[in-house]
Amino acid sequence: MFKTRVIGLFVLMALAFVVIALWLLGSAEKSAVKTFERRVALANPAVVRAHKIREAEQVLVARAVAESELGVALELLDELGPRIAAHGKQTEVPPPAKVSRGRRDGPPPQSLPDMFVDRYVAKLKARFGDSFFHERKIKEFKKKEKQRISECAAIAVTQCYWDYTYNTLPDVLWEVFQRRNFPVESRVLITDARGTGLADSKRPKWSAVKGFAQSAELPGLAVKNGGAKRGVVLLDNRMFFATAVSIAYRGVSVGAVMVADPIDDKMAREDSDIVGADVTYAKDTEVIASSLDKNLASDLVKNPEGIRERVTAHFQAFPVPGGTGDLKVFVSADMREMLSGFRTSWNTLAVLAVFLLLLGVGLLLVLLRGFYRTFETLEQGIHEVINGNLEYQFPFDFKEGISRGLGQSMNLMSLVLQGRPLPEEVEEEANMAWTNELQVFEPVPPGEKAEEPGAMEPSAEGVDAAVLGEEPADVYYKRVYQEFVDARTTLGLSVEGINYPKFMERLVHLEHGLKKKHRCAMVRFLVSSKENEVILIPVPINR
Repeated sequence: MFKTRVIGLFVLMALAFVVIALWLLGSAEKSAVKTFERRVALANPAVVRAHKIREAEQVLVARAVAESELGVALELLDELGPRIAAHGKQTEVPPPAKVSRGRRDGPPPQSLPDMFVDRYVAKLKARFGDSFFHERKIKEFKKKEKQRISECAAIAVTQCYWDYTYNTLPDVLWEVFQRRNFPVESRVLITDARGTGLADSKRPKWSAVKGFAQSAELPGLAVKNGGAKRGVVLLDNRMFFATAVSIAYRGVSVGAVMVADPIDDKMAREDSDIVGADVTYAKDTEVIASSLDKNLASDLVKNPEGIRERVTAHFQAFPVPGGTGDLKVFVSADMREMLSGFRTSWNTLAVLAVFLLLLGVGLLLVLLRGFYRTFETLEQGIHEVINGNLEYQFPFDFKEGISRGLGQSMNLMSLVLQGRPLPEEVEEEANMAWTNELQVFEPVPPGEKAEEPGAMEPSAEGVDAAVLGEEPADVYYKRVYQEFVDARTTLGLSVEGINYPKFMERLVHLEHGLKKKHRCAMVRFLVSSKENEVILIPVPINR
């Protein structure tokens, strides 16, 4: 029964440990999931930050274009637009030659190409300084620009607008890259002050698109109100994040530059890297762009809470011009990678718990078996004595102190009950050295004189014999043994060979003899010292 109880208690403790460990692991998993969900739910600022970065890049490009020679050319085209248009008509139908008679006052009128180039050079110097030109190149520049304006003006004024915007863009964007080390991959569009589309960096044949600024909204707002305008625009039935900046001349807007980036999978992946989670753009239930697989993104948009392994947060993002719904951003993250560590821990803990439980039970059975074997041996000896084998000697060479002491005590008990002499009484003279280690000193009875008057004799006075007699035997013997060894160590005497079983045998032998001498029920000893020796003072006790 005892063995069953011990094993049962061990199993219960092991199970309790496993339950507590699993509970702590489960709590850690729930806490991690909540933290994960909170991080995804608070992703809105991260998405906004990603778009702020994109807007800053777009503003940089837009202002660089607006403040470049392209802006200067647009200012000049606005000034000389009517004359360029008239010049184009004159080249189509040459006027009849007139014969000049008499002397003409003043220099001949300046031609349109010369006028355009002179003003263009003056405006460039006024905006960028003389360093814009090198002396050895200014003539070449004038010659080139004179030919350029002559060719485009011969076609139409719209051709000049397109030529001085679209063909100038590559040089401006290259300069942005050279100065800022920022390669421009965005789509750049130019409009005039009336909202007409002039140039599109991604479409060479795109120009003279009337009403473009009104349909795209942002360029029109930039021309009207000034500053930078940001938002979503529709270009060729595709959504773009765009920023428009006004091109101003003497406080008057002469056009606008719009820099646009398509809302596509590439943008979603770039935002995903910044946010630290998957990003999906959708309008209603239609996926516009995503860093996820298209099918997974579609399922996520239709039912954000329906994908168990993903945590999803979505919020209203940007209004779409001319649309019935707004562009939404869905931020989601896969929990499987995070939870895989917990799943591994669960499995490892379960296997480890079973292994340790079986190992612990096995070791406990082995230990209990060895522990019980000593008592089984003593029990067999008891049956030997009961069956008449009075010469049986109980073994006491066990490893456990309690079993060893019990074997010794049962041997003494057998001798005492049979009235046979104890081992001490039959020891040979050569082996009496042990007996001398226990010196019994009996105090001088009251009324008798001591052999050496004035000497301090050890005494048992002041000792309550009744209290001493109530002390349990096992506690008493162990206490006296320890006091005896400590006293000899204090006096510098050897304690080699003095062990508890033999000490107890000797003590029982002395008690047996003193009980007969004093005719008392019990004798207990006090440990004291005399003349550099440790002695035992007997205390007779009558119950």
